[in-house]
Amino acid sequence: NATVYARFLSRYKWYCPNSFGTIDAALAFFAAIIAFIVLPYALIPIVRLCGGFMSQGELYCLSAVLSQAVIIGVAAVFCKIRNVPLFSGGGFCFKFDGKAILPAVLLTLATAILLSPVHVEFSEILNNLRKIMGIGQSDSGEIVFDLMNFNDIAALAFVYLIVVPVFPAICEEALFRGVIARGFKGIGDFPAALLSGFMFAIMHGNYSQFLLQFILGVEIGYFVLKTGNFAVGAVMHFTNNAFALLNALVVVLAEAVVSAEFSLILQAALIVFGAVILFLSIYLWVRY
Repeated sequence: NATVYARFLSRYKWYCPNSFGTIDAALAFFAAIIAFIVLPYALIPIVRLCGGFMSQGELYCLSAVLSQAVIIGVAAVFCKIRNVPLFSGGGFCFKFDGKAILPAVLLTLATAILLSPVHVEFSEILNNLRKIMGIGQSDSGEIVFDLMNFNDIAALAFVYLIVVPVFPAICEEALFRGVIARGFKGIGDFPAALLSGFMFAIMHGNYSQFLLQFILGVEIGYFVLKTGNFAVGAVMHFTNNAFALLNALVVVLAEAVVSAEFSLILQAALIVFGAVILFLSIYLWVRY
């Protein structure tokens, strides 16, 4: 029964009362992987059914919402099985604590700004390797260029304002920090942050963004585990996604409306700003 199972796991420090254990974290990750393998096949009849009366933007919104529903669904199933609240239990909570959120948000922005050139270079190197190996170009283009081709303004607004910044900050955090990072906490906060960050990057399935997503995942996991507050992770995730969209839009518009030189000046100013807020985030976190 459940009591015997819990006692068995506790002997190997895999079980945490009112929380998740290492086995739960690993199983949740593999369950999500399997769900995403199955999801495209489930979407085919839906797209065929809705393709006749839905625009490209609406279909994109539908697929994005369904993918996020799968992620939070996996987390909810494990919470139900283990009888653990989704965003609480085991010493965790979901509370908007400004003193903890401010340094976390500043670090997120600094990471996104300062690692953006590295991320671009990393993506270019991988694409060149694909060419040399004859694998072909990556088809995972920047989302901003795909979305700018939408004719449906309502769908475009929904994607930019809700789907990209808000849904992942709730759904992905529920799985990767609410279940996986919390489950790995028994092996130590930093190893748990590393493992959950690695799984977070793998789950996105975008090799060109792996480095940035891995570092972001580690940062979010570390702050959540250290503060015991899932709201910190949700705000960090929202900040990163919102900044990525806003930055891409500003760069594209600057090149289109003003000049490429202005775009470069803007990017240089952003790097200086990123360095400043990086030191500020460290200072505020040390004082926290």
